[in-house]
Amino acid sequence: MAELKLRQSSPTLPMFGALRTVLDAAREPGGREVPTDVVIGPVEGVSAGRLADVIVPAAIAAKRALRVEVRGATHGHDAPAFPFFRYALQRALGRLGFDIGFELSRADFGEAGRLFVHTRPRVRTSRWAWGHPGRFVSLRCEILIGRQPLDVAQTQLRVLREHLHSAGWPLPAVTVREADDTTTPGNAVTVRAICTAGEAVFTAVAAEGDDPSDVAAQAASRAMGWLTSGTGVQRRLARRLVVPMALASGGRFISDGRDDPHLLRLVDTVTADPNVACRLTRHRGRLLVEMTR
Repeated sequence: MAELKLRQSSPTLPMFGALRTVLDAAREPGGREVPTDVVIGPVEGVSAGRLADVIVPAAIAAKRALRVEVRGATHGHDAPAFPFFRYALQRALGRLGFDIGFELSRADFGEAGRLFVHTRPRVRTSRWAWGHPGRFVSLRCEILIGRQPLDVAQTQLRVLREHLHSAGWPLPAVTVREADDTTTPGNAVTVRAICTAGEAVFTAVAAEGDDPSDVAAQAASRAMGWLTSGTGVQRRLARRLVVPMALASGGRFISDGRDDPHLLRLVDTVTADPNVACRLTRHRGRLLVEMTR
């Protein structure tokens, strides 16, 4: 089993170390269908989501099955929380033809969190287009409480329903979960906006001293903003589709991330490959990304 355990004051070296560990595991001899186990983290000051962000492109590019255990905060401030990977990114990568799954083993606001990334060799890739999100289906919310009174969840439940209902959206289905064994007290609110052609996931993670009502309002406001934007891909997902589309057969999407410098840097990186071409079109605050290979 390949394993990486680094604790550094700067996250830069661990990021490269995590990537190198996955790439080395992908080159190990063995059958394509028998997963190679990899353990990444924990890395001090770096969430499991941030580590997953780094290794996912390498994992989907690998021509063998991988089972990567990522350790660290599953709901952190430096990257999307676990629900984004499970519901938004997994669905989008599947449409591009990548066989990848995300599984939550232990929710934690500290280093004891565990999530798994499963990949199998791709059989084929496809060119997919995300335009308008399609017909609205439902809203689903999750409130995660770790070593805090349940009154926090009750307050957030009320705020979620007030914000969404006052904006004309139906009352969401809400699940409250307690992370009893979390090593660090914490609270996170996730809102999933589900449409026929796409799904956006927004999680607000409370920082020390945050008002629980503000955390719930932030998650609700982000979801409502996407639902009224008319774009098929939320900004966070748009950034994470650029490299997979370049590895697949291309694709196109419309995002609200018109002036997102991170996305533009990624486009510059993948188009350094002469086989990849990308056209960006800005219109009315939206960004159309069209990639061919």
